[in-house]
Amino acid sequence: MYKETFNKSWKDLFNNLQLFIPDAIFIIVSFIVGYFFINLLGLTNLLNSLGYSLLQSADPLLQSGESLVRFLETLDPAFIVKAAFYLALFIVITFFVGSGTNVVKYHMIRNLLTKKKISLKESLTGGARHFFWRYIGMKIMSFIVALIGGIVILLIAMPINNKDTEVIVLMILAVLFGIFLGLWLYFLAPMLFLSNKKLTDIFFDAFNFLKNRFSVVLSTVVIILAVGILGSIVLKLFEYAIGDYFILLIILNVIVSLVLGVWGELYKFMIYSKVEKIKR
Repeated sequence: MYKETFNKSWKDLFNNLQLFIPDAIFIIVSFIVGYFFINLLGLTNLLNSLGYSLLQSADPLLQSGESLVRFLETLDPAFIVKAAFYLALFIVITFFVGSGTNVVKYHMIRNLLTKKKISLKESLTGGARHFFWRYIGMKIMSFIVALIGGIVILLIAMPINNKDTEVIVLMILAVLFGIFLGLWLYFLAPMLFLSNKKLTDIFFDAFNFLKNRFSVVLSTVVIILAVGILGSIVLKLFEYAIGDYFILLIILNVIVSLVLGVWGELYKFMIYSKVEKIKR
């Protein structure tokens, strides 16, 4: 199942290039909004300085870090408040824009898997209208679940008298809960877009899917992670080969991240769709 789906996912991805458009829009919008806020804060010169350090220095991280430290030493509280406000605004804007582009992307994947014609326009209108707020609700519920889990972990660790032991217990529980949560919620998006169930039912279904199909969840995670690591290795080789062309490296990083990100989502949807068909 995995090999067949793996090969088909790459074929379908490059036969349906429209799937790249939503993530490309998100990247462009994030860059424009981020640069706009940076310009409002007067940080353009700092960015230019950091970029120059990255291009010229034999030790770019050290040099750019020194530039950043020198700048931070000059900050006043009013600027910090202003920067925090713009950062919060940036997070809110990118959250809603990213949610919108994800909905469009997932709706196109849904159409692909249900043998319907992929249409960016149709996914922007009908798909977004039907799924946008459900997707937002899913993200909010995921955050609430994570928050409740974090509070429970704190309540477990707080009674421990020894500070070092408390920190160790907190770290272990946080890592274990993070892994469990990631696996539990891994197939939420396919479940949301490939079914008409209530949000609460989808979370219960995701838990049951993890319990009954643990090998499927783990195998999917490992395969997507392995492809991501392979992509990072390829980028590292390019970095050694064309290290002097910093802008080109950034473009390559964006392209590889875009391709692997969209492929990973498509592969995840295809695996879930295939498992559900087998189950039925």
